[in-house]
Parts: sequence; C-alpha cells; structure tokens
Amino acid sequence: MSDTVYLLTSFVGVMIIGILAHMLGSTLRIPAIVFLLAAGIILGPEITGLVEPERFGNGIELIVGLSVAIIVFEGGLDINLRQIRKIHQSILNLVTIGVIITAVLSSVAVYYLIGLPFNIALLFGALISATGPTVITPIIKNIRVNTKVSNTLQAEAVLNDGVSIILA
Repeated sequence: MSDTVYLLTSFVGVMIIGILAHMLGSTLRIPAIVFLLAAGIILGPEITGLVEPERFGNGIELIVGLSVAIIVFEGGLDINLRQIRKIHQSILNLVTIGVIITAVLSSVAVYYLIGLPFNIALLFGALISATGPTVITPIIKNIRVNTKVSNTLQAEAVLNDGVSIILA
C-alpha cells in the first residue's frame, strides 16, 4: 500500500474510532480517552501492528501538536476567570507544591524500586508530574463536577505543564 493511501486510510480510521469512542463513552459514562487509549494499544505495533507510527514520519508531530492545541484552546473556553481569581491560591499550591511533591516522590520511587540512575529518576519524576489538559479536559466534561472543582483542575492542568517543563 502506498504511503498516501496508508495515511488517508489511517486518518479515516482514526476519525471513525474517535467517533465510536465518543459515542461509547457517552453511553457508558466513561471518558472516551479510555477507549481511545485501548484502541491505540490494540491497533499499534505492540498487538496487531495495523498502525505503524513510523510510517507517519514527522507528520505525526504536527498532528499531535495541532490536536493538543485544539484541546487546550477548547479547555480554555470553559475557564471562568472570575472563578479563577477566587481560587487562585489553590491553583498556585497545586502547580508548585503539588508538582514538586509528585516529582520528588516519583523520582525517589523509581530510583529505589526500579534502580534507575539518579539523574534519570529525577527526569522521570519531573515528566510524570505533568497532568496535562489533554486528559483532564475530556474527563471533566464527562463526569460533570461543580464549577469550582472544574476550574481548579483545568487551570492546574494548563499551568502544571509549564512547571513540569521547568523541573525537567
């Protein structure tokens, strides 16, 4: 199969899987991301090998970047700035103290439990401490939490990535 046909077929397949995951998630009241992750694992190189990421070349970085930008933008549309001002201290604590505690505990755990070199364990801790709006936003929309919790989680997810990048 030519690369063009493969890419087009993969794109259409991913769109269909996305629609089905969203419908299934709505019906079962489970975040669609659970079904999307399962589909990625099943269709990826580890199980069936139907999707070969290396065939996308550098294009996959563009696709991922655009997808993340859309999700973050959409999540930002739901943030209420007046509410954020009221809960700014909670958000600040989560993106500083919370990230640092998560990074340190994760680093110590992988250093002692897995035996990674200390510098790699620190990098792992910094990377694992990022929550990311790409996961938080769809979950918040699916489980319908109150506005204060939703705004806190969304703001923390967006700001947390920056702190995690600085730590890394």
